[in-house]
Amino acid sequence: MKNKLIAVFILTIFGCILLSRDKTEFKISDAEKSTILHNNEISVCQKEIEKAAETIKMEGGFFRQNPDLEITADNNPATDKIFLSGVELNLSLPIEINAQNRLRLQKAEYKLKIANLNLQKTKTEIICSLKKKFAEIYFIDRKISSLQELLQSQNELVNWIKSAAAAGQISPLDLNISLLETAADKGNLISLQTSKTAKIKELEKIMNSSVPQNAEFVFPLSDSLNFPHLQELISKAEEYNPQIKISNLQTEIVSLDLKLLRKNNSLSEISPAIKLSEVDKNFSLGLGISFSLPFFNHFEPKKKILENEMEIAKIREKQSREEISKALDKNVAVLQSIRERFDLFDSEILPLMRKNLRISQKMYERGAVDISVLTKYWEKLNAAEQNYNDLFLEYYQTIFEIERLTGNPQK
Repeated sequence: MKNKLIAVFILTIFGCILLSRDKTEFKISDAEKSTILHNNEISVCQKEIEKAAETIKMEGGFFRQNPDLEITADNNPATDKIFLSGVELNLSLPIEINAQNRLRLQKAEYKLKIANLNLQKTKTEIICSLKKKFAEIYFIDRKISSLQELLQSQNELVNWIKSAAAAGQISPLDLNISLLETAADKGNLISLQTSKTAKIKELEKIMNSSVPQNAEFVFPLSDSLNFPHLQELISKAEEYNPQIKISNLQTEIVSLDLKLLRKNNSLSEISPAIKLSEVDKNFSLGLGISFSLPFFNHFEPKKKILENEMEIAKIREKQSREEISKALDKNVAVLQSIRERFDLFDSEILPLMRKNLRISQKMYERGAVDISVLTKYWEKLNAAEQNYNDLFLEYYQTIFEIERLTGNPQK
């Protein structure tokens, strides 16, 4: 009789009964495509790129202002009418000199680069958040599937124990222990299903679109786990991280503003002019030129402001590098801890848990212990396997965070 009980119990442990489910496959790549199409933050960044591209078209020429056209005519005070004679026409055209247009064009090009980098940064952050949420749902799904299979096996066990208890073959205490275990697992299942629903809502918020009904989340598990070195990651961040590049470009823009200020403090604009006049059918043509002189340009205060902005930009550039380096260092330390815990689970914890369960099974067969002891060792093994499952989730969450920090998401 005990052999039959153990056989059913083993089914409970290893979840050998599979549940058939009609599901729609939903890959992480599907979620990424939907996010890029529908996410509002990405759309805003794309519009900023369009705006920066249009700005470049305005910054390349010498002519910054519209021509100035002035027409005057004499007036007859007696009739309050304008004479047909005595008309004067003045036309002037402001032209920039000192290569200011090239500096402004370069500044506009830098701003376009920043807009593109902001799009890259936004995409990277959103996709990495998406991957983290997707992984959470996938590993919750694994727990739900395992628990559903477990409950189906437990129901068979409980039915058998009820029959055996009614026949007086085992203690009613064994029945109560099994019923309590099943009730606890049902509560855990409800909690996991509630958590999954909440996580799906969070995922839909990131995507700005809906997850398919009855979606089966397909997560790309790696064939082997990767534990990169810190220096390798810092080098990747220097190469790919958009925030570091943005900080560098912002420093360059302030440098261009300083150059523009110096050029504005010298002769920066001339205005060639043509004057055409007619008096009593006598026409005359005159040419002239005017200059824009920076007498009241407040050069020194403006220069001081820009120099301070330059120092701030350099500090922020350095700060970005330091913050990313520290964050990478922290995540590499987490990965090292995960690797050590994986080794511990593989070499000691899980083998010993399984050995203890096998010993308790044999002791139960000989009548040396009751079912509560067997249940205790099964619960410990089940908890260890769940912790092992959670360790995989922690690993992928850390990898996704490293991808965000380096600005180099893996496909």
